[in-house]
Amino acid sequence: MSVIRIYQIISELDLNRQKFMSLKLENESVDSSIYAKVFEGNVGTDNLDQIYLIFNVNHPKDFLGHSLSISDVIEIEGSPKSSFYFCNTFGFLEINFDTTKVSNAQLIKTVIVEADKPPYEKYLLNDERAFLIELGNKVEKMQSHDNLCCYYNKDKNLFVASGEEGSYVSLNSLQAKQIKEQFHSRLNEEIKSQAASHTLQMY
Repeated sequence: MSVIRIYQIISELDLNRQKFMSLKLENESVDSSIYAKVFEGNVGTDNLDQIYLIFNVNHPKDFLGHSLSISDVIEIEGSPKSSFYFCNTFGFLEINFDTTKVSNAQLIKTVIVEADKPPYEKYLLNDERAFLIELGNKVEKMQSHDNLCCYYNKDKNLFVASGEEGSYVSLNSLQAKQIKEQFHSRLNEEIKSQAASHTLQMY
């Protein structure tokens, strides 16, 4: 089976709001500069419908994106060249896609906690601005002593792992699991009340 690659739009680069928008014409060119590669590997099939099912029902462990949806691009490696398919409203359209322009932006795993909702994992651009955009207005930040950082407001909480010198890295599997278990059914106010010993910074 061929190697496949999945590309998804990075919201912070999507100035024209192309994410989740459909295409009308086959072989249309897509602006690859707003996309990042979120998977590369072999999933045991070259069938587009089966690939779509795999990336919606049974994500590979090294998949860094959200479930496949409209505007995502599937590359099926071939000889002498690869084929690229745009996930459209109904089915797929073969498109022109320049991989040399794909963003090299780093995506990292975070955990999002919202009131009365099960916590969930989400990959975001490794940039504090992306965290602030995800949460919206009136965001505060708290830093724990176990290399975790939480950005939050009254509606939503975002957890990410702290790296060296103020940088950020992906949560590992254990960290993500512990956060989701701890905050599975708690309201935002309960989360904030546990932050008494943390350093708060208003943005």
